[in-house]
Parts: sequence; structure tokens; C-alpha cells
Amino acid sequence: MKVLNRVGREDLAWVYLAQTEEGKYLEFVESLTPPLSREEKWVFIITTIFGCPVRCKMCDAGGTYRGKLTKEEMFAQIDYMVTRRFPDRVVRTKKWKIHFCRMGEPTFNPAVLEVMEELPRSYKAPIKPSISTIAPKGCDKFLMRLKEIKDKLYG
Repeated sequence: MKVLNRVGREDLAWVYLAQTEEGKYLEFVESLTPPLSREEKWVFIITTIFGCPVRCKMCDAGGTYRGKLTKEEMFAQIDYMVTRRFPDRVVRTKKWKIHFCRMGEPTFNPAVLEVMEELPRSYKAPIKPSISTIAPKGCDKFLMRLKEIKDKLYG
């Protein structure tokens, strides 16, 4: 993954534009929750699929769908933001929230679950994963596995 640009502010949020090795574009976000500092709460919002086939009226990710990100592509987003600030991969914050929702419906990508399973082994940090979903028809297995992972790894 190659980061092409970023826009935003250090005291609020950075939006990153990146390109995969296959030439697909994606964006991901690093943000704060004012008035909290980064040491208190740090938030990531990562892309899980390229576009979205659902076409929800309240979302602008629908209309085009170009496939799912791999586990490695999702980790590349997270790694980029982590290593910018913590090269040793020890995230020094009281609460680190990772949203799987920047672009598209995350339940359409089983690799999201793989990432969630590996996060605690990949970083020394108080990770709080979050999935924003409309729970589309047919995602029952994903949601059941998500609950198992949550109960086992995230309390």
C-alpha cells in the first residue's frame, strides 16, 4: 500500500488516501475525540471493502463495488497509522478504538474477522474494535463468529 496524500489537522483528524499494489484506491482515518487527548483515546476508521453493493440511502460508498480488502491490506492501514507515532508498535493510549467501517459493509468481508483475531497479538495496546453494519440478510455466520471473537478476546 502506498499512501498518496493526507488531509486534516493534527488536533482533530487525518484522512489518508492510499493505493494498493493492484491500483485500487482507499481511504482511512486517524482521529481524536475532543476534548480527549491521544493519550486518552485514539480512533482509527479503516476501509474493509472497495465501494459497497448495498446502496444505503444515508451512505455515499454505494454505487460501485470493486471487491474486498485482504487481511494484509487492512493491517497495512492500521500499521501505517500506528508506526507513524509508535514505531515500536506499543500504542500508548488508554483507549484505542478501531472502526471497521470507513468504506462499505464490513460483514461482506470475512477477513475483518481475521484481523480482529490477530489484533491482540499484533499490538500491545488496549484495543476496542468496532464494526458498523446494517446487518444485511445472509450475514448471520459472520455475526455469530464476531460474537465468539468478541467474547474470547475483547470481553
